[in-house]
Amino acid sequence: MENLKFTLIQCRNPDDPMREQEIQCFSQALNFPGAIVTGVNILEEIPHTKLFEQSDAILIGGSGDYGVIDEHAFLHPLFKFLGDACEAGFPMFASCFGFQALCQALGGNVIRDSKNTEVGTYKIQLTDEGKVDPLFSELPEQFYAQVGHKDRADKLPIGAVNLAFSDKAPCQAYKIKNKPIYATQFHPELTMAQNRERFEIYIDGYTHDKTGMDAELIRNSYRESRETYRLLPLFVEKVLLAEKTGMANN
Repeated sequence: MENLKFTLIQCRNPDDPMREQEIQCFSQALNFPGAIVTGVNILEEIPHTKLFEQSDAILIGGSGDYGVIDEHAFLHPLFKFLGDACEAGFPMFASCFGFQALCQALGGNVIRDSKNTEVGTYKIQLTDEGKVDPLFSELPEQFYAQVGHKDRADKLPIGAVNLAFSDKAPCQAYKIKNKPIYATQFHPELTMAQNRERFEIYIDGYTHDKTGMDAELIRNSYRESRETYRLLPLFVEKVLLAEKTGMANN
């Protein structure tokens, strides 16, 4: 099969060292020979539906310095783009900031919940819907995931199916019903080492007085998350390639 092209929507400052790391992490996690991941940073350019012609799937990553409930001019064009992508049924996988942006774009609600901040490696549990989902049913009912967020989904959009939860977040993953679109609050594109590296970059934002989190406790929480590292390859296999095959058969 020809190379698969992924557009990674990013929201990172030019001097953010995680900007290039994020592209590399997604490239590695996709684990598909010849996969090409190209970054589009919404701080510098407005994503446009022309990306549908240039990509096989859209990825939306995290954000070190911005939240989807803050007042930033670049968010409204992003929400419009995500809404258009969903309406078109274009394949997407969103994590962390992307999970929240998609939720807001489709009519859900995201809140800042500092007291339930999750940073490190956390145990996630599948919902009943997750246990029968084509992707998430490949995971055990409980698994570890790399996490880093202060905001969370308080209300999912209409048509979103809750697939997983944690003790601090009632939704850790969802899919859009009858669409090739998935989103995770956690980071399936990160290994334990990569998530730890990211924490050290953003440490001040997670250990200030509002969260009350202890840096050493966070460092000691990290562990491997091999189960969730399978999600992006499963998305390629069971969603993206399956859809391409179906289109070819039609």
